[in-house]
Order: sequence, then C-alpha cells, then structure tokens
Amino acid sequence: MRRVHKPVMLKEFLEVVKEVSPHLLADLTFGQGGHLENALKVLGKTQAIPLKVIINDVDPLAHEFLRTELLRELLKVLNPSSLVITKLWIDETIPILKESIQELINEGYVPLKALILLDLGMSTSQLENKDGFSFKRDTPLDMRFSDEGIPAHELIKRASLEELAKILRDYGELKNAYKIAKAIKRKAEKGLMRTSDLVKAVREAVPEKILKHTLQRVFQAIRIKVNDELEHLKSFCENLKELLPILEGGGGELHLALLTYHSLERRIVKGGCSQFSLVAKMKPSKGEVKENPSSRSAILYHLKHP
Repeated sequence: MRRVHKPVMLKEFLEVVKEVSPHLLADLTFGQGGHLENALKVLGKTQAIPLKVIINDVDPLAHEFLRTELLRELLKVLNPSSLVITKLWIDETIPILKESIQELINEGYVPLKALILLDLGMSTSQLENKDGFSFKRDTPLDMRFSDEGIPAHELIKRASLEELAKILRDYGELKNAYKIAKAIKRKAEKGLMRTSDLVKAVREAVPEKILKHTLQRVFQAIRIKVNDELEHLKSFCENLKELLPILEGGGGELHLALLTYHSLERRIVKGGCSQFSLVAKMKPSKGEVKENPSSRSAILYHLKHP
C-alpha cells in the first residue's frame, strides 16, 4: 500500500515537537504515519529520540500500512521495546498512556515530557479505500472505521425520521435537516445500500448549487454517528485528568497537539481540556491550502499542562 495521504500542517506540528522534545510521543490517530515518521526524523537530528512511542489507530487500514510499509523504517531509529502498538478508540488509550508514563517515571525520567497527537481528520487513504466514506465513489454504505457497531445503511434504516433529522442537524449543522432526512427515509423504503443511493436521495431534497456542500455535511453527520466520534473525543478529553497526578508528582508536562477540522470538535476540545493552557492556535498557510485544499478547515491546537 503506497502512501497517498499528505500530513496536514506538518510544519507547524514539527515546531511543536521540537519545542517539547518529548520523552514519550503518542500518535493516537496514526493513519499512514506521516506526522510520526517526520517527528522522529526531526528528533533524531538532535539525538532526542523519545524513550517511548505509542502508535494507535482503530482503523485496520492504518495497521496494514504500518506493518507493510513503515514499521521496518521506524525500527531503524526505535528500540522495539520502546514501541507500543494498539488498535483502540482514542479514549480507550488512557490506561496505556497512564501505564507508559508511570513506567518512565519509575525508571527515573523526571521531569517527564509527554506529547500526544490527535489528527481528527479523514485521510485520503480512507476516502479512497473504505466503503461509504466518500460520496464521490459508489461503494457499500458502511462508514465504519472498525468492525464494531452497525453500518450506515442499517443506522438509516433503524432511525426514525425525527432521529435522522437530529443526526443531520447536530452533526452536520444542516438547517434543512428535516427535509433532507425525509428524502433519505423515503429512499430507504425502496432500498438504500450504497453511497450512490444516498447521493440520489439528497439530490432530490436540495438545489444542485448547494448539493456538494450538503453531501459533505450529510456524509460527515452520518459517519460521526456511526462511529460515535464526538463521544470518543469527549471521553478522551475528560479522562486525560487521570494522567495529570502522575506527571505532577514528578514535575512533568503533558502536551497535546490536536488537529481539528470543524466546530463540533473544537467545542469539545475547548470545553473538555479546560485544565490545559493554550500555547498556540495555528492555521495552515495559504501555500498549504493551495497545494492541499483538504487542509483549509484545519486548526492545530497546542495545549499544555501545567
């Protein structure tokens, strides 16, 4: 599997990495590893390779890429015993993070600096290879990151009209959510199993001039609900407090690099990470947006505790 995804705001993220120079580096949304691989290259130049590196992603595609394309390269700079690989939702990684931090402190690495990266965006690989993620490809309407839960077509079938309208309103921020939901449910009565079926339903509900924007919001809303994305993010932010007493006891620091792409994620980050101070809030350069339009909505937050 070749790398098709270009890391968003890589330059800005690497500035955070160089500033923190972490003992523990955790990439909890590994994807195709662009952020992590470049971070290790930067730290290697200063002889500051992390003592512990945690790689996590719930998506099997990410683990396939790691195994076939990147693991051998990573092990050229990392000791195998310093590498932890997990396949969890982001909020399920808290015990792993807690254990790794405690191990390093017990080994005498005080004060400890830990850096956690979350890239909450969709990768090009997911859009091109996973069923249901792109309205531009006719694939089964699945939308699941992992094998857990129910696929999108089943969610639509089970949801009432009011429930579906609420999903579109809450997670897609669509003002005409009820009208669109009505068209989708009408289509579902005849059979709605593929992305092309969902596209046809939405096309019946909105003018052509706003079709693309609406489809982006509809697919976003249903995907978020299928994977409980915002609930996992909220739980992660709330449970970060479990790491703080361990670090504080040794005078350590916990840094977060959070790449967000829409207001729903940003509200959770701002509310759930209130114990952290804002070091920097960064947007992509005009050059990056021109070269990689998918980065245009990105905001990178660098947060720190204490």
